[in-house]
Amino acid sequence: MRKIVLIAAAMAFAPLSLSNSAGAAEVSLHGGGHFQGAGQPLVEAYVQKTGVAANYTPGNTGGGGFLERLNAGTEIDVVVLNEEDMVRQVAAGLVRPDSVISFVRDGYGMGVRKGAPIPDVSTDEKFREALLNARAIGRRYPDPEGNSGRIVELFLDNLGILAEAREKTVFIDNSSEALIAGEVDVVLWSYTEVLRADAMDGAGPFPPELSEYVTQAVGIPVSSENVASAQAFIDFMTSADGGAILNRWGMEPLSAGH
Repeated sequence: MRKIVLIAAAMAFAPLSLSNSAGAAEVSLHGGGHFQGAGQPLVEAYVQKTGVAANYTPGNTGGGGFLERLNAGTEIDVVVLNEEDMVRQVAAGLVRPDSVISFVRDGYGMGVRKGAPIPDVSTDEKFREALLNARAIGRRYPDPEGNSGRIVELFLDNLGILAEAREKTVFIDNSSEALIAGEVDVVLWSYTEVLRADAMDGAGPFPPELSEYVTQAVGIPVSSENVASAQAFIDFMTSADGGAILNRWGMEPLSAGH
């Protein structure tokens, strides 16, 4: 089951069978941020399963990134944005309302430099101990207007060690660079980005009961001329096969009730 963000009676889409690839147009997928680790693997699995050509373009689509790509004449058939940004793009008339699905959520976790000892964070208490034993903790500044710093701050507070963690916190913009330079020995970061970074190993995600998630939505831009093919790709993304790939890259597929 899928969670529909917005409903508009003006549009309806008939799912395209994945096995019916004859004449299907190439699908252009765009999505940045936390989705970037999963984008290319999804495209490759879709092409292998259906025989339909598809490509993925990473990089920022949030904020004004999506509109900048459209204004540059970039062809986009499927776009992934965080849920709040998707609502804004639908309201601006840039995304087809009935195509929008909130399909995954992703959380935060701990990363260490590649090859370094990986702390045991399998329980709340062990996660707390690992952070208290850390020499320096890298994380983003807790800007109330953003997700990353705010969610990590909430987690530390819920874990009961916010004051202690602040004493050894180093606010950073690039987790890999900070680990390689030795500025910090652990980072608290989007776990999807930890998993896709060549310079990092993942210790584990935050315990779900102590943190928040960022919800990602997918939709079809109004400018797309490949609506049927785009919808077929979204059907794959939200299938069990697509869900397994998303899970591998630190994203939790949403089901009814989320």
